[in-house]
Amino acid sequence: MLGRGRGEGSHLLNGVRLLGASHVDVGGQRCLVERLTICSDMVILMTMSTMPLAEVKAHLSEVVSRVNGQHERVTVTVHGQASAVIMAPDDLERLEETIAVLADGALIRQLTDAETDLADGRVEDLDALAAAMRARSADA
Repeated sequence: MLGRGRGEGSHLLNGVRLLGASHVDVGGQRCLVERLTICSDMVILMTMSTMPLAEVKAHLSEVVSRVNGQHERVTVTVHGQASAVIMAPDDLERLEETIAVLADGALIRQLTDAETDLADGRVEDLDALAAAMRARSADA
């Protein structure tokens, strides 16, 4: 549930304090919000935090649990420079799939054409689709 939290401009969302447009407080740690999606009763909050390697090593189990359970991405730094990113396998799979879709020009054209058809009302209702499927099956 989203409600006003302590501090100007902050909101409390299921124990996660939103600190404005770009950061949240998760368990006392300030994290960069990468993406916030609110779907009826469910909130998907993608956060990204930065941690030095020594801290990641000291708290690896906790970091992995947070990455997996909260879909957080953790940038690991060495001497202040970003060196690696820890992310959940599902998030990596979605990212790779998105890249593959965006790299496929023919698929992008099909998606754009489909959106145009929807916007222009060129759609089939369920009955027409079922009749077309029956006719197709009969021809096979």
